Amino acid sequence: MLKVGPLDLVSGLSGKIKKDEVLFAVDKYEKYHASFGGLDEERKANYTDMVNKYYDLATSFYEYGWGESFHFAPRCKGEALRESIKRHEHFIALQLGLKPGQKVLDVGCGIGGPLREIARFSSTYVTGINNNEYQITRGKVLNRVAGVEQTCNFEKADFMKMPFPDNSFDAVYSLEATCHAPDVVGCYKEIYRVLKPGQYFAADEWCMTETFDPHNQDHQQIKTEIELGNGLPDIRSTRQCLAALKETGFEVIWEKDLAKDSPVSWYLPLDPSQFSLNNFRVTFIGRFFTRNMVKALEYVGIAPKGSQRVQAFLEKGADGLFVGGNCYAGHIPTTCVADLANRIRKRHFHDLRTLTISTHLLISIPLPSRVLRSCFFTRKISLFSCNLHILQIGNLSEMSKAGALDLASGLGGKIEKDDVLSAVDKYEKYHASFGGLDEERKANYTDMVNKYYDLATSFYEYGWGESFHFAPRWKGESLRESIKRHEHFLALQLGLKPGQKVLDVGCGIGGPLREIARFSSTSVTGLNNNEYQITRGKVLNRVAGVEQTCNFEKADFMKMPFQDNSFDAVYAIEATCHAPDAVGCYKEIYRVLKPGQSFAAYEWCMTDSFDPNNQNHQRIKAEIEVGDGLPDIRSTRQCLAALKEAGFEVIWEKDLAKDSPLPWYLPLDTSHFSLNSFRLTAIGRFFTKNMVMALEYVGLAPKGSQRVQSFLEKAAEGLVAGGKKEIFTPMYFFLARKPQ
Repeated sequence: MLKVGPLDLVSGLSGKIKKDEVLFAVDKYEKYHASFGGLDEERKANYTDMVNKYYDLATSFYEYGWGESFHFAPRCKGEALRESIKRHEHFIALQLGLKPGQKVLDVGCGIGGPLREIARFSSTYVTGINNNEYQITRGKVLNRVAGVEQTCNFEKADFMKMPFPDNSFDAVYSLEATCHAPDVVGCYKEIYRVLKPGQYFAADEWCMTETFDPHNQDHQQIKTEIELGNGLPDIRSTRQCLAALKETGFEVIWEKDLAKDSPVSWYLPLDPSQFSLNNFRVTFIGRFFTRNMVKALEYVGIAPKGSQRVQAFLEKGADGLFVGGNCYAGHIPTTCVADLANRIRKRHFHDLRTLTISTHLLISIPLPSRVLRSCFFTRKISLFSCNLHILQIGNLSEMSKAGALDLASGLGGKIEKDDVLSAVDKYEKYHASFGGLDEERKANYTDMVNKYYDLATSFYEYGWGESFHFAPRWKGESLRESIKRHEHFLALQLGLKPGQKVLDVGCGIGGPLREIARFSSTSVTGLNNNEYQITRGKVLNRVAGVEQTCNFEKADFMKMPFQDNSFDAVYAIEATCHAPDAVGCYKEIYRVLKPGQSFAAYEWCMTDSFDPNNQNHQRIKAEIEVGDGLPDIRSTRQCLAALKEAGFEVIWEKDLAKDSPLPWYLPLDTSHFSLNSFRLTAIGRFFTKNMVMALEYVGLAPKGSQRVQSFLEKAAEGLVAGGKKEIFTPMYFFLARKPQ
């Protein structure tokens, strides 16, 4: 995220302004603002010049301290700033209901961080509109680095006068950008014009809350500091934004100030009392170092004169944001997703709202079915309301939080410690590597899979975290970030709506279940036949504060204890590979899913490159089966045929491993080293092996623990070999629908 160094910061300090004109530009910029005697009307009349100067002067500081995405986000405990920012961008895509191939507009796109994230996440084409030449130049460079030039582009233009024909885009969003508009009604009217009828606009707006008192001098000073430090002509109230949307002709589906419910305050990264290595440069110490670095660079002539003054008003803006948020006088994120209907619908909705502006009541009016459905899942998003999708998030435990004693205490799961060694013996004998037969594994799959997860779960959580699955990975993305994105992708593909009932088939200890429930505001039931994992999952649900929306059911997914047509959506993440019969498993999923609804899954499969007559291929397959509790590994063709036989209509299917910029097996590759996933590296695994040996020797870990680790290591080797030879994939994805 913070890839630019001091020299990168210096090289961009003036944007497109000539170095010897920076001081003059700073003078002129400051004089627009009330702190320097400027008037509101003057700022609005000259907003193009003011905002351009601001971003020429400030962009390099933004990228240096914040990354490529210049916005806040709701945050939960244990979540890094960068993770929360990505989650917020994914959430915008979910709320807009983006579909592959759609044309999307990012209004006020900055250097394109959200644009690139949303385009890749949703497989859409995103155009960013921006009136600042330096930011567009920088954005194009970053597009090339990310390899998204075919799907992401920029248009240099004023969003008050867009150069697009009417009805050009399938969706429009704006992240903390339309606050720069001198006239919010005029800005929203342009967005309305270029958006296709029946489609959606989502925005994060910077607003003063109802707590703001215009007659309070302290409040006015805070507002002035924010305006100066962020290039704003004026900061509107939440009421003004809402009224402007309605005046424009949008139907507001819902809107809310989400800052109020954020588990971690949105302004926390700007709090000088907070310290974090993840975003060190925006901490008090980091800002102190940056301030003195800029001072020194300006003194020796490397940085242009005026650079210190730019940093000074940015710091003042940060202080204003922190104080304004902390005393509830300032910015509040209020998200807004609005529906652009055709003329008849626009008049119809407008007439209804003369009676009430309650979104809940509006939903109850008999409207055309497509619009009625949209009311349930679209939202109004406002700028500092980065808390949109995280309203009910509690503590989010760290990915690899378990220590040595946590690992030891969980070894064996619900198996008595004295019985672990015999359980290992029995488990191994099910597998081909130890003389076991396929049919025996399938006939005894319940016992085999239960023994596997009793023995292996503690190792999984120790090394991998709460979500036991792989994910496609982008360059510059951590393992944890890719895993979360992979889970968000499922929610997007299923088109999840707030309040829906969702089933997670084979849920493990519930990492994906909690993430998807919080991300989509749904209620998720996890189905699992392993008592230890459910016990552990319930503990983690309590820690995360999601007991009201996440629950577990102990049962076999071949015989589910649910009535027909119980769920609005079903997903499985690398879990139904444990089923002895894919058709039988899919038929049960089909039975409990409501008609017209969807089932999405990631399956472990052998690919078309697998040769059953190749002994090396068979050895790799056997290693994966013994190390991962699998009765057999089906081919992608077998899974697809099973879905159709079960009655599903397959919407689309693909081996997602093929397009992953980084190999999915990279975390298990002993030639790869990463501090973020240290325990999975060769050195980390060496330490774990010796630690388990020592713990077993002194009696803290049960006898047989080393053997468990041994077959898990063997599986890791098989997975890497299978991935490199492209004979195996853990992410054969499909989206299937149960017909009406």
